[in-house]
Amino acid sequence: MGIKGGFELLSSEPISDKGRKFLEIGLRQANRQESLIREILQAFSAELESFKSFHLDPEKSPDALQAAKEVLEALLPAFDINQVKLRIDGAVNQSRSWKVVGEKSRLERVISNLAENALRHSSANSTVTIRLIDESDRILVAIDDEGPGIAPELAGALFQKFAQGKKGRGKIGLGLYFCRITVEHWGGEIGHHPREEGGTRFWFRLPKPQGN
Repeated sequence: MGIKGGFELLSSEPISDKGRKFLEIGLRQANRQESLIREILQAFSAELESFKSFHLDPEKSPDALQAAKEVLEALLPAFDINQVKLRIDGAVNQSRSWKVVGEKSRLERVISNLAENALRHSSANSTVTIRLIDESDRILVAIDDEGPGIAPELAGALFQKFAQGKKGRGKIGLGLYFCRITVEHWGGEIGHHPREEGGTRFWFRLPKPQGN
């Protein structure tokens, strides 16, 4: 509430167009964080009991590419500060539909959590790339980083509740866990593997809505 109040007070001050753009991003992120906190408090009391109310509506299926674009815009300031480039793979067909089973805000949060995780393990002047691949009846979303990779002793527990790396560079160990239970609830799968070029790929697959 303090952060939101500060942003709202700042919005009434004379600032540059560029500054106002960052202010609007900050306000949107503060609202998302408030929503996230509320959902976590509710969800972990009964292992995300709220998911039981999810009903598939093909008309409201989120577009994975649009979700990736929203995440990119929201996270660009954090990536810029850390001198890490965030981009969507240029090979992604921008003119086609990338709809998947799911819900828009949670899909954005899954992509955002994976991108933030990549940022925490990326060095300056490296790149994090979001890729989308059509796999017939499913869509693969991959977040590739150029970091040091994952230690073998940690690889098997990354998607467990409260799991963190050796250096504790995550938050409270719920981000990847949220990603796993969300994707699996929608009938998808999630994982990670080392990249031949170096770094790590975190990925998830989601089914396409029927009729797409």
